[in-house]
Amino acid sequence: MLHKIALISFILCCFACKNGKIRKLYYPSGEIKEIDTMLNDSTIIGTSYGFFRNGKIDAKEVYDSFGKLNGTAQCFWDNGSFLDSVKYVNGLAQGECIAYDSIGNLYYKKFYFDDKEVGDYCIYKNNKVSMYKFFDFNERLTKQIEYDKNGNIVSSKGTLIFLDSLQFKPKQNGFYSYKISMLQSNPLHSANKLIATYYDDYGKLMDKDSLITTGKHLVKLEKKAKSHIANITLKDVQYDSISKKTLKWDNKYSFQTLPN
Repeated sequence: MLHKIALISFILCCFACKNGKIRKLYYPSGEIKEIDTMLNDSTIIGTSYGFFRNGKIDAKEVYDSFGKLNGTAQCFWDNGSFLDSVKYVNGLAQGECIAYDSIGNLYYKKFYFDDKEVGDYCIYKNNKVSMYKFFDFNERLTKQIEYDKNGNIVSSKGTLIFLDSLQFKPKQNGFYSYKISMLQSNPLHSANKLIATYYDDYGKLMDKDSLITTGKHLVKLEKKAKSHIANITLKDVQYDSISKKTLKWDNKYSFQTLPN
């Protein structure tokens, strides 16, 4: 009990150094549930703390002076052990989130982009990946792989990459500019290669790029050309280092750029 009182007193002292009014919320049974600093009736600023009924911290979030999440948010189990953390930028979750179970074993790994759960999502059992999932920019499940306890693939279905956008700029300083953004899956034990092929207005091959993209969730491809690129074809190649087999060759994306 003394530890709880000391912890809450420390938090309140930290809040006292900030502009705003301290708000305390309680469980129906009387235990402290949440402590915030309020800029007004609805805007939280500074560090917000949530508590379990046993007095241990449930969650810790950091808000900027405008009430947006900015900084690292952390969650904990009710025994005090760490669960996960997520980085927020201007109110949006960004980057990788690694979670652990209540005794410290790996629980899952997932990736955020602009507050969406996209890209790779690995679920662990006994510190080994038991399920791999891949979500597109609309948070739709598009790839799933199940593994046995030895890490071998039991089943695999779905596609590997998804195009987000193509940005085209007309000719400037003698060059056309193209920017492609895409999500790419990174299953366990695999190496990735992206092949981009460029064609002109008459269907003639102009150029080809081959990029090693292993370990990258968000892949950005930039291309400049003196002549207009009318068509771009993308193909993703993945190689499984355990089975020594290519996972996918037929995942192609062809699309037309803006007119010349």
